[in-house]
Amino acid sequence: LSLINDLLDLAKIESGKVVLHPEPLVCQTVVQEVLTALGPLAAAKNLRFETYAPEKALSVHADRRALSQILLNLVNNAIKFTDQGEVRLE
Repeated sequence: LSLINDLLDLAKIESGKVVLHPEPLVCQTVVQEVLTALGPLAAAKNLRFETYAPEKALSVHADRRALSQILLNLVNNAIKFTDQGEVRLE
């Protein structure tokens, strides 16, 4: 389902039909969501999955769904193509 949604999003981007909804976001919150979502996948491959973020809230103005999807795709690929050791989101 995730792959299908990614392909549909790509088609929307290419056709210029993507509507972004920027809002104030705390990066640490989005990073924590990625850790929660993909931590079990890393654990299943016996990989350490670590995140590093400043203690002070780091705020950005971005589309939450797009930012989450970008990080999920990057980290998912890192986990998929890492055979041993760790994956780190910093």
